[in-house]
Amino acid sequence: MIEYKEMLIVVAVCLLYGFHYFIIRKKRIEVINELNAKKQEMEKTVKIGEHIIEIGNKILEIDDQDVLLNMILERAIEVIDYAESGSIMFLKEDGYCEFVASVGFDLNKLKEVSFHVEETFLYEKTNGKLDRAHVVNNVLDFNETTSESPERNETLMTARVINIQTSISAPIFVDHKVYGFINLDSTRKNAFDEEDLIITDIFVGKAGMVVKNHLLLKKIIQLSRYDTLTGIYNRSYFEEILERSIAKGMRYKESFLVVLFDLNGLKNVNDTYGHLAGDGLIAFFTKQMESCVRKSDVLARYGGDEFVGLFYSADEQELRIRFETMSKWFDENLFHFGSDFIKCSFSFGIAEFGKDSTRYDELIKIADDRMYQHKRGVRFGGK
Repeated sequence: MIEYKEMLIVVAVCLLYGFHYFIIRKKRIEVINELNAKKQEMEKTVKIGEHIIEIGNKILEIDDQDVLLNMILERAIEVIDYAESGSIMFLKEDGYCEFVASVGFDLNKLKEVSFHVEETFLYEKTNGKLDRAHVVNNVLDFNETTSESPERNETLMTARVINIQTSISAPIFVDHKVYGFINLDSTRKNAFDEEDLIITDIFVGKAGMVVKNHLLLKKIIQLSRYDTLTGIYNRSYFEEILERSIAKGMRYKESFLVVLFDLNGLKNVNDTYGHLAGDGLIAFFTKQMESCVRKSDVLARYGGDEFVGLFYSADEQELRIRFETMSKWFDENLFHFGSDFIKCSFSFGIAEFGKDSTRYDELIKIADDRMYQHKRGVRFGGK
């Protein structure tokens, strides 16, 4: 009897020990799982931080907007669970969207697709406000109910935009204005949550910074290279082009023509009708002269009422005929300024690189002298 009781006690102790061991083991597993989850979360946070630093550095190093936008997409897809592909669209002034970057899709095919902003996920989800990011859990149903173009659907399928179940769509802001959208996609249902929206917002901010820097760079280039009144090259940038053309011509024994133009009587127009009329006449002259210039040639404003051009692979006599024809066109088509009609007249002089000179200053001087010879002929009724 005593042995039986002792056996029961031993069994009870073993059960208690086993239960205690089970509880401790379960608790230990829970702690380990919790620590692993926190570790993964920390690793994810570190990776996001590393990507943001990398993108920030690349923004300073790389001027190519397309490269930077694709990098942002790739890094976002890498850190957001279940994200498999993505795209970036820019919103045009006419309200239509165009694809400018993609990961996992055929970008060339996407660029063939045109749709209005009112057809986007985000427009519907925000009631047209486009003020925040959203998760779309029924992408296939949305596409079926909103698209009225079988051709567009076919193009999207060709671009490999198929079987997407869930998307995050977020607006890109530049100076508090919607400039475009980032879309991150998954073939899983209900793939994204609020945490993914927060992470997306971080990358959207970087995309906005890339776009803003690119626009600023374009503006700086525009100011440094182009004349504000006419939109053609300014003198300083023309001089860079001419120096390069001279170096290339010396190396490969190539020739080209330098042409100086001067508007006749601009001072009289300014004195009679005002400087707005003079500016209008300059713009009128430029617009028409651009039709005489091939894409491979160069037209620039040299200063005031003087313009200069570089004409490659051009015959001098043919060029003279072209300018004389343009001069006759101006005789028959007057510049309208309010109720006034103003005649546009110009003189020109041509110098040939290689034949007349190979030096910048001499080419300009020769063309300038010949332009004033032509001007005297125009003034006294000759050609």
